[in-house]
Amino acid sequence: MLAHNLEEDFFLEKLKEQLLKKLLKEKLRVWLLQKIVEGGKGPSILDKGGQGVIHFASALGYDWALEPTIVAGVSVNFRDVNGWTALHWAASSGRERTVASLISLGAAPGALTDPTPEYPLGRTPADLASANGHKGISGYLAECDLSSHLLSLNLDKQGSASTTDSRPDVIRKILELNTAPLNYGDASDGPSLKDSLAAVRNATQAAARIHQVFRVQSFQNRQLKEYGNDKYGMSDERALSLLAVKSNKPRQHDERVHAAAIRIQNKFRGWKGRKEFLIIRERIVKIQAHVRGHQVRKNYRKIVWSVGIVEKVILRWRRKGSGLRGFKPETLTKARSVSVPSKEDDYDFLKKGRKQTEERLQKALARVKSMAQNPAGRDQYSRIKNVVTEIQEKVLYDKVLNFAGETTDLDKDLIDLEKLLDEDTFMHTAP
Repeated sequence: MLAHNLEEDFFLEKLKEQLLKKLLKEKLRVWLLQKIVEGGKGPSILDKGGQGVIHFASALGYDWALEPTIVAGVSVNFRDVNGWTALHWAASSGRERTVASLISLGAAPGALTDPTPEYPLGRTPADLASANGHKGISGYLAECDLSSHLLSLNLDKQGSASTTDSRPDVIRKILELNTAPLNYGDASDGPSLKDSLAAVRNATQAAARIHQVFRVQSFQNRQLKEYGNDKYGMSDERALSLLAVKSNKPRQHDERVHAAAIRIQNKFRGWKGRKEFLIIRERIVKIQAHVRGHQVRKNYRKIVWSVGIVEKVILRWRRKGSGLRGFKPETLTKARSVSVPSKEDDYDFLKKGRKQTEERLQKALARVKSMAQNPAGRDQYSRIKNVVTEIQEKVLYDKVLNFAGETTDLDKDLIDLEKLLDEDTFMHTAP
């Protein structure tokens, strides 16, 4: 009797949830259509508390409300008043299925919240999940963040095979150190433990490759700073390509140049030949100095004469001003140097940003390792992976069904066309 009552209560509770879900779906559909018709920002609006409909749906775990909201025009990375996205809210609330749905819909796992005095660099969804004790969600989002960051880097432009090297020896040592304290006693932890170890391996490889890309970029910037010069009108990519060609492919006339250099050294090795060479070089330098000085003085007279005419006729007489008297070019150069940032300042800024990114990536890697060492975190990570696999299979199944439906419609059209042709042939052949 008691079991029967419990089953009946459970059935009524389930029925109540389904009716409430159906009612909320209908109200959400009507609200989205109303906002689309009104125009303006549409559904991408915030309430008095600074949250949008996608943030409420993510925090409450209503994953069924995400896709229609995004189709209505709300970005999956739409931020609230504090810079939180839907993924931040879902991760903070521990909504496993909602997190998997948002990742499948293209949410950014590395999105940062607005900086605060307590967290000046912002917080990622993995940080929020870890702070609230959701180790599995934190590890999964950290792994996705590392993988997406690696994919965002254009490795083909680096021009070096070492960029994509995963350094397997270093990664294997790191994996041995981090997986040693794990407990293999429980057989039920087999699948979750296997998934967590694969996550640690993938995250470590991604972090190592990203670090190598940063090192290559830093080395190229140092090369540009050492060899690059803008006065030659050469771009950074061109300078790097020339440096690569110079280091990898020796020139064809190097042997002739070396032979000529050896011949000159043999000729001027004696004191008499070297003395004659030094005298000739000194005379040539003096002649060049006289010619250049004459050209500069000749142009200087023209410039001074034209500037004097402009200064007396226009600046003094016409505009009744002081002219060039009291003009201080030093102040102009100082103001220009202050207003225009140098390339070194830009490089320092990029270097600081890269350092912050590396710290954030190391923290993400630590999140994945912490998940692998926590049994509850491993189970939660395994559940999220299963949900993601289920969503991907469902999407693939829907695509196959749509393609099969289109193929069936095409076959029907072809059959109708064949019938029409047969009828047309029969009409022509009829007496």
